Amino acid sequence: AGACMHLDDSYYRVPVSSINKLERERRSECILLTIFCKDVRELRFQLPIGDESERAYTVLVHYTYPEHTKYLFAFEHAIPKELNVGWDLYDVQAEFKRQRCLEAWDTTTVAPWRLTKANTTYDVSPSYPHVLCIPRDLTDGELVAVAAFRSEQRLPVLTWGQRGNAGSIWRSSQPKVGVSGAQCAEDERLCDLVAQASANGVVHIIDCRPKTSANANKLTGHGFENSNNYQSSSIVFMNIANIHAMRDSFARMTALALDPKVHDVNFGSLVEETKWLSHIRGVLAAAHHTATLVQHCEPVLVHCSHGWDRTSQVAAIAQLMLDPFFRTLEGFPILVEKDFASFGHPFQLRHAHGESRADRTDDQISPIFIQFLDAVWQLVNLFPASFEFTPRYLLQIAEHVTSCRFGTLLCNTDRERTEQDLRTRTVSLWSWLRLNRSSFLSLVYRRPNRLAMAADPRGGLLLPPVSVLLRGVVLWRDYFLRWSPRSSFTHGAAEARSHKGRGALGGIQYDEHDLDTSKCRAADLKLSEAACVNSEWDGWVVEATSEADKWRGKALQEKMQVMELGSDGLGGDGHRGAGTGSEDESESRSDDSGSESGEDHTTRASSALADLLQPLSPTGGACESAVAHTGPGSDSGAPCDAPQSEAHEAEQATVVLQLREEIRNLREENARQAEELAAARLRAQEVDPGDGGLLLALSKSKKPPPI
Repeated sequence: AGACMHLDDSYYRVPVSSINKLERERRSECILLTIFCKDVRELRFQLPIGDESERAYTVLVHYTYPEHTKYLFAFEHAIPKELNVGWDLYDVQAEFKRQRCLEAWDTTTVAPWRLTKANTTYDVSPSYPHVLCIPRDLTDGELVAVAAFRSEQRLPVLTWGQRGNAGSIWRSSQPKVGVSGAQCAEDERLCDLVAQASANGVVHIIDCRPKTSANANKLTGHGFENSNNYQSSSIVFMNIANIHAMRDSFARMTALALDPKVHDVNFGSLVEETKWLSHIRGVLAAAHHTATLVQHCEPVLVHCSHGWDRTSQVAAIAQLMLDPFFRTLEGFPILVEKDFASFGHPFQLRHAHGESRADRTDDQISPIFIQFLDAVWQLVNLFPASFEFTPRYLLQIAEHVTSCRFGTLLCNTDRERTEQDLRTRTVSLWSWLRLNRSSFLSLVYRRPNRLAMAADPRGGLLLPPVSVLLRGVVLWRDYFLRWSPRSSFTHGAAEARSHKGRGALGGIQYDEHDLDTSKCRAADLKLSEAACVNSEWDGWVVEATSEADKWRGKALQEKMQVMELGSDGLGGDGHRGAGTGSEDESESRSDDSGSESGEDHTTRASSALADLLQPLSPTGGACESAVAHTGPGSDSGAPCDAPQSEAHEAEQATVVLQLREEIRNLREENARQAEELAAARLRAQEVDPGDGGLLLALSKSKKPPPI
């Protein structure tokens, strides 16, 4: 017990749906109950021998393994209906409209793709969405023939494209080629139509499997595309292991994380021996190769065996690299809804929600979605300024994959979710995350410039050299080590979130996506306090930003005093700086270790100066108006419309222009400082990922940043 003193009470708050199995051992003096969880957690209890313990165990089994999924907690949990907006985030037609891939390429060329509702009743493909995007010249009749030739009727369809070129991502399952080399003219024609849209006349097939596995599948009547029949295609095998290898690797990684006797000196090599990080690298390499081809305006068809595990991972991560929209708090849920939920990733089959070991299919359980979140975390960890959300956002999603608190990650297909009416009977995970949105906003995110993106879409790419990406893969400590019996985090890893949550947005609405949470219960606005390495970094960035804001405010005040626009001119109360003078000045002279006022200024670094300048506007008038009618020697209590001589008005107009120029320069400097903070954070991670002394020194520095 002494070795686990670092774990807080949340360790024992286990959602019953997260329980994987229960083991009970009768001893002479007690009953030893061991609870194995799906979220890398293990609990052991000593129960007294007697009827009470028997009843407690019976109740636990009853709620852990209900008779039907309709008895899961998701069907009991509720929030106000007007706040359950997560179910409306993804609309297939709206998403294709945003991508603009269905728009005419120019005045004479229409887009080569079209939408079809042939799958409205899910007859063509039961595990696909009801609206599909296919080549324009392919008929719905041919579509049915193609579906029949693909495993699980999962035919090639478009999931992401762009306007004006053939750069696009298509997805499917393996063809039913078999040992005899069966053919389907309609399937070959579909691939030809996709290839004809590109300048090179080639569609690149990314087969996520090892070639040996693809060949072995011919014995079951499946296989891969033969280049003799698919003459407009090229095929590459990416050697990503199957769900069984992923399950075994995850089990070894979990056992290592929970081993209290592991030799820490060899911990890194032991992690590598589990092969978990190797599998992550394989997924990232396949996604990088896919995104590279697409950004060169080439169409890519991604598939594995059934097209709902490795295919979803690779297609989704490639889109993260290509499309900055999916790296925002609004876009990431749409990506998950589109390429996992809508395209039939079998959440129920892979996680066995509420199923006992006797009822489940153990060989189909696999942490595919957790692996996807891990791969996304690698990108966020390496390139934090490219993502609007922090790693804590991914950790919260991972926590609720198995909690069954929300309906988003239940069932296997869209068809099942529609039949069970999850939209009206359960709460969407995205609704809850949106209620707590301010807790996930990154302090170092740099949103791409839309005008620059319109001129050059490549400005939003996240395509580093593949060596940079793969060599930067490390263990997702936030997920695997949060319940470790040995301390794995520094003391501030779980504390910085409360610091950030109190002041990250200054208590104001960040943008139009924030919701009014006044009608919510406190439980729906409380996040679990799991340790998160990123939290400590955020805390340092907050402190450094607050310190920089304080010095900028003081510098602006001094510049205004030099321009003779200080206390007497701007306000009628005789205080300095229209309410920003003596109080703030004394604050800036006080101890710099982090006051409440400093914390209240922890809005985005890019908008900190605007917060400082806002109090300069008197109630009922604009700042320029107030400045234009006050000057050296004027009465501080005089009204704004007091008569002035023309010469004096001209002089004051010049002063206003000077002040505007100073404000513009300070805003530019503020933006530069924000970029330096992000760069400092990245440099500190590269030099010493476990410490961060560089940024800590910056946050404690008494020297003001340059103005």
